[in-house]
Amino acid sequence: MQQKVLVIDDDKGQRHLLRTVLEKEGYEIAEAEDSRTGMEQLQSFQPDIVLLDVRLGTEDGMALLPWIKEVNPSVKTVLMTAFADVRDAVRAGRSGASDYLPKPLDLAGLRAVVNRLLSESTPMVKEGHGLHGLTAETRRQLRGMVVQSPSTVQLVSELNLVGPTEATVLLCGESGTGKEEFAQLIHRLSTRANMPLVSINCAALPESIVESELFGHVKGAFTGAISDRIGCIEQANGGTLFLDEIGELPLSVQPKLLRVLERGEFQRVGDGRIHKSQFRLIAATHRNLPEMIQQQKFRDDLFYRVAVFEATIPPLRDRTEEIDLLVTHFLEKLGHPELTLSLEAKRMLQSYNWPGNVRELRNAVERAAILAKSSGEILKTHLPPSIQNMQRRDWETQGTSTQLPPSVVDQTLDDMERDAIRLALEAENGNRTRAAERLGISRRALLYKLRRYREEGAVWAR
Repeated sequence: MQQKVLVIDDDKGQRHLLRTVLEKEGYEIAEAEDSRTGMEQLQSFQPDIVLLDVRLGTEDGMALLPWIKEVNPSVKTVLMTAFADVRDAVRAGRSGASDYLPKPLDLAGLRAVVNRLLSESTPMVKEGHGLHGLTAETRRQLRGMVVQSPSTVQLVSELNLVGPTEATVLLCGESGTGKEEFAQLIHRLSTRANMPLVSINCAALPESIVESELFGHVKGAFTGAISDRIGCIEQANGGTLFLDEIGELPLSVQPKLLRVLERGEFQRVGDGRIHKSQFRLIAATHRNLPEMIQQQKFRDDLFYRVAVFEATIPPLRDRTEEIDLLVTHFLEKLGHPELTLSLEAKRMLQSYNWPGNVRELRNAVERAAILAKSSGEILKTHLPPSIQNMQRRDWETQGTSTQLPPSVVDQTLDDMERDAIRLALEAENGNRTRAAERLGISRRALLYKLRRYREEGAVWAR
């Protein structure tokens, strides 16, 4: 499905320019010259993003922002302005806009901002690697999941095939890799998407109440059972049941789960009556279930019933190309989209081993966002000590035989960063957007650094 951009600007020439540029990017464009027409187009055209001029003749374009959010909370809004005071308002998030573009417009910057925001409103997917075979509906169901590395793309392609079936799925992988998100994706791709998805973490429940949580109980079945209660299996009737960490399920409960999977029948705790529930099962584990079978800690018949379709989620260290997108995603969710990563911080995140996977990265970003809130940039010192110490240990284990060239030893890290920025600008003939991409930082972070260098007297930074 073609993504839609609504341009609200009283300057006809500016609207024509934006239409020409964005249509070449493959977007569908609509125009409005004033607030009234803009409101009409927002309802009839239903854009994914709005480019809004702050000054619409005598009208205040920013006055449209609350109305836009009320009509369509998911739409992205970019302010176009020649007035620098709006930058602070956007950066602080007070305006409700997603970003801003200073006038006169940098067309490369325009394309970068629009492409970034529209990629955030749909899955963060890199084209190619096999995802071109997915339908537009499947892409929408990804809902912001980061799908860029070949291993993750392959996984999503497989889940796209199994999703619409009734097959039981076993998701394997280390803790923190995002198994629950992939379970939710399978449910959204299934024919049961409009029915409930009921989740239960088997590892989080004491053994004494697991059976009650799964199958329910009747009043008086045990001490504290003061009323009848339906369990997760009954709640999931017609929908999907997600059993996270199924390897922690007590052996005493496993045959009862197998029975309901085979026959659709179960009994509540303390109740002799047979109840029925028909659901699809998705299970997940970080354990080696075949090894547990050998140790007689998991039933082989339950394993073969659960692992009809087995899929492994790769650890974060095997999909490091997704780290930058994940950081951006987490900063957006935390309400700090203005924060950028310094080169050193980015390199640390890329080289770290991530034993806690995506969960550890999310926690690291949350910590860094708190510490970097006033500076606008995440530095290496804002990262958790475990990451900084890992870098130090890696350096120490290299031994004294590894030596840096004298030219590097004589430079500070600030000097090295300054030289890298200067060389990137030279390589890109002064194009700041492409230079920022080459450096792996945002254009806004580059502009901030160039302003500082100009204040220090660097002629090349002008």
